[in-house]
Amino acid sequence: LDSISFDDYNVFVIGQILKSYFRDLQHPLMSFELYDDFLRAAHLTNPQERIQSLYDVITKLPKANYDILERLMFHLARVVECIISEQLKKLKSTLADLQTLEIAETTANQRLSTIQSLSQNRHHTSSGSFTEEDMDITTDEEEEQILSQQLKILQEEKYDIILNLKKRD
Repeated sequence: LDSISFDDYNVFVIGQILKSYFRDLQHPLMSFELYDDFLRAAHLTNPQERIQSLYDVITKLPKANYDILERLMFHLARVVECIISEQLKKLKSTLADLQTLEIAETTANQRLSTIQSLSQNRHHTSSGSFTEEDMDITTDEEEEQILSQQLKILQEEKYDIILNLKKRD
């Protein structure tokens, strides 16, 4: 057992093994003799008193039980650390996606404004004769329509991401 490095194994695999181990114990880790003391301590309303009382009861455990409980708490802290780390990775990724969408939206809005400004200038300076610029109007109108659709899609995606972020809270 000393030659095994538990750091080489996924914490969730170790958790499953621990659950199986505790289920198979002949006597519970938190001994029958201290069961009522644990319940009393757990029902204290003052958090500081509850922690102190639980600690006092834990110190009454047989040494083997105490050592196993200490290792269990260490493992559970690692599990929580892994869960928090995974959630932070997901959050960072989501925020990066949101930033990318905002940049795309800003770029599309700027291009749309440019097209609309050019279009207005063409209408005000129109000489009545047909020019090559008039051919670009159709292309600009198509681009304007596509950009408007893309902006709508980007805004919907941003909205979905923000909703998902709020659901995580």
